[in-house]
Amino acid sequence: MLIGCVGNSTDELDDKQKDKEIVITGKIMDASMNTLTIEDVNGVKHDFNKENADTSEAQGLFIGAMVSVSYDSSSVEENKPIHLKKVTYLENYQVIEGGVVEYYDEHLTLMLKDNQTLEFQTAALDLELNIGDQISVLMSGNLETETDLFIHQVTILKHRETEFVDSFAPYEQQASAYLKSMSLEEKVGQVFLVRCPEPEYIDQYLSLNPAGLLLFGRDFKDKDMQTVIDEIQSYQDKSETPLLIAVDEEGGSVVRVSSNPQLAKAPFKSPSQLYAEGGFELIYEDAKEKSNVLNALGINVNLAPVADIATNSNAFIYNRTIDLGPTETATYVEYVVKGMKESGLSGTLKHFPGYGNNVDTHTGIAVDNRDYETFVNEDFLPFKSGVAAGVESILVSHNIVNSMDSELPASLSSKVHQIIRDELEFTGVIMTDDLTMGAITSLETDVPIVVLGLQAGNDLMIVSDFVWRHAELLDAFNTGTVSEEQLDTAVLNVLKWKFYMGLLPIEK
Repeated sequence: MLIGCVGNSTDELDDKQKDKEIVITGKIMDASMNTLTIEDVNGVKHDFNKENADTSEAQGLFIGAMVSVSYDSSSVEENKPIHLKKVTYLENYQVIEGGVVEYYDEHLTLMLKDNQTLEFQTAALDLELNIGDQISVLMSGNLETETDLFIHQVTILKHRETEFVDSFAPYEQQASAYLKSMSLEEKVGQVFLVRCPEPEYIDQYLSLNPAGLLLFGRDFKDKDMQTVIDEIQSYQDKSETPLLIAVDEEGGSVVRVSSNPQLAKAPFKSPSQLYAEGGFELIYEDAKEKSNVLNALGINVNLAPVADIATNSNAFIYNRTIDLGPTETATYVEYVVKGMKESGLSGTLKHFPGYGNNVDTHTGIAVDNRDYETFVNEDFLPFKSGVAAGVESILVSHNIVNSMDSELPASLSSKVHQIIRDELEFTGVIMTDDLTMGAITSLETDVPIVVLGLQAGNDLMIVSDFVWRHAELLDAFNTGTVSEEQLDTAVLNVLKWKFYMGLLPIEK
């Protein structure tokens, strides 16, 4: 191997050459902390000592990079690496930082701090990267036109924490003890999240011990803050078991609370509008502000965020989504869930397994013919992200998804619920969408809907006709159609949630 200069060994240098700066160009073949090996244009390899060399114009030296190196001829000593003065990249290399949005084969999508998303080709990287990891990359290409983007080297700055912690697990013993003290009638009530009735029916509803009340726009219309607080507190005072008080406050077109100017300074903006104005940081701040508004009223559950992905602007769910792809939607969900948890409000991912571009299930049956791999690679990602962030509940849609269960809506399918438990590894509360929606009322079945819902694996069922549904489910137990063991499994999950939220007192 020759040392140092192109076409000349050290014994060929005359006195004049030994006093000048030598510059050679070539490709980096090896690089360590103090040494550098370059192959020049003639295929000759040169070893250098780069200790104390100026590498300010060649950050993150990597194998394969084209560089120019300079050294003083006076530093040449036979059979010893030459001390370099300076190393400069010949191509437009630069270092940028961001979060991993997608990584497969030799492709990597990176989200920068300004929420710009860039797609790169990569060298073969011997790294385990996860979505959400913060990394520094040495890249080449044109950032302005987003062309010829190539990543040569990656440094992991921070791994994303992806392991889901079962938030309810510490309350298993307390919830089990509470469950044993309940009558069958009381337990039946605890699997229903009930649309708040008109005032004249509230006492009757609460006497049946529902798990919670779901409030709509009419429950807030023209009321000031104190009136709403007093009404919600009166519901809690009359209930045998503390209530989940839930609402749909998504932002944009679904603003049950903030549409009332007496309760919020302005209606909360849609996810897509927030993202356009301030990216994920604004979404995170909005989630905290929204949670604080709801908490102040006595609301403890928000049926949000919408984790669906829709690409067709005519799709039913489109305007309620963030209008981004799977990986970006996953990041959105993570930010919302973390913002809610930081503010002490429980959240709900909806509508599993993902609406996609499907039609409205409020008015009738909707069938999704997409293959299962599409769901795994796209629609499941936001839900997995929310689970990893610690979301407390998941709401299941009424879509019939043929690749999972061609017979029943997802909300009533044990196969779909098994996917939530196994594929998503979710241990929290699973609930149906409203069982009075058209997709369910138009369903022909000999078995009561609430029986199917419980048998499928739901912990909660959203209903408007609570008195009838409670009687229907109670009768199913009394006639042996459903086992009390199935009921106990669901109620235990709901009670653990209530202990976790601080609604039920923890005995020392």
